[in-house]
Amino acid sequence: SGLCKCQVMSLTSPWNAHRVVIGDGKSDYCWAQKADTVFAKSKLFEFCSSRDIPCRPFHNFVSIRHALEIMLAGDVFQDYYQPEIVHHAG
Repeated sequence: SGLCKCQVMSLTSPWNAHRVVIGDGKSDYCWAQKADTVFAKSKLFEFCSSRDIPCRPFHNFVSIRHALEIMLAGDVFQDYYQPEIVHHAG
């Protein structure tokens, strides 16, 4: 694929960013291990489960949006939340 998502994450995330990964496949394995919050389905969900990586299953982006709104309302991101640093896997 030529794109290293881990490298993109490390280059674009300030030290105090809450890193969110949304993914479903093998190309998401690396950066899911470095994320603060992982939304996973399919192969990524199986990978995270087999490695005890905390993740949240999702069915569509509406469910992710709802979960993020709840997290924000509960101040899960605390002082380091920056809306422009949310990474989406494709």
